[in-house]
Amino acid sequence: MTSICIFPLIGDNKGKNTIQMNNSQLIHDIWVDGGNTEGLLQKVKYAYSWDTYELYADLISKSPYLSDSVLLATIYQTNVLPDIMVKYILIANPQAINSINIQQALYDYRMSPFSEELAEELYCDTVAPRQKLEANVSYYATERKSYVDLLKQYYLANPSGLNTDNLIQLLAGESDINSKYELASIYSSINDEQSFWDAISSAKQMIDPNNETDVENLGAMSQLLPIVYNLENGI
Repeated sequence: MTSICIFPLIGDNKGKNTIQMNNSQLIHDIWVDGGNTEGLLQKVKYAYSWDTYELYADLISKSPYLSDSVLLATIYQTNVLPDIMVKYILIANPQAINSINIQQALYDYRMSPFSEELAEELYCDTVAPRQKLEANVSYYATERKSYVDLLKQYYLANPSGLNTDNLIQLLAGESDINSKYELASIYSSINDEQSFWDAISSAKQMIDPNNETDVENLGAMSQLLPIVYNLENGI
C-alpha cells in the first residue's frame, strides 16, 4: 500500500525535475559562449592580427561564461592576443584557473614558467557564474535520474502488462545509451523481435566512434543481448 501512495509522487517529481533540468540546460546553453561555442571557437582560431581588439571585446562581452575550449583557443592565439589581454580574459572568467588543461596551456604558450604570482592573481575562492550554471544542470539531472530509477524499480517490482508498457515508455523517453540496452532487454522478455532490434540500432547510433569504451560496450552488448533474446524465447 505504501508503494501505491508513493508512486504518483515519484512520477510527479520526475516530471518536475525534467522541466527544471531542461530549463537549467537551456539557460546554460544560451549563456555559455553566447550560445554558440563552435562559432566562437572558429572566430578565435581563424582571427588575424588586425582582429585583436574586436576579438578581445567579443570575448570580454561573453565573460564570465566562456567555455574551457574557447579559453584554451584564446591562449593558443599568441599571434593575435597579447599576454595582457589573455590575463584580463582569464580574470573575467574566474573558473578558468581551476582547469589543469588551462594551467598547462599557460605554462606552454604564455607565461613560462607559470608563475605563482599569476596563479594567485587569477585564483578565485568563490563559485564562478559559469560553475553555478553547470551545477544547476548537474543537480537537476541527478535528481531526475534518481526518480527515474525509482520508477524503474516500481515497475519491475510490480510486474503487469500495464507496468511493462509504462516501463517501455519510460525507457524510450530516456536519451542515454544504457536505457536503450535496458529497453532491448525488456523487448526480449516479451518476445518483440522488431522492437528489440530497433533498440539495438538506436544504441548504435548514440555511441561516439572515437570512444573506445563506448565501442567495446556496444560490441559486448550486441553479442550478449541476442543470446539473452534467444534464451528467453526458447530459440
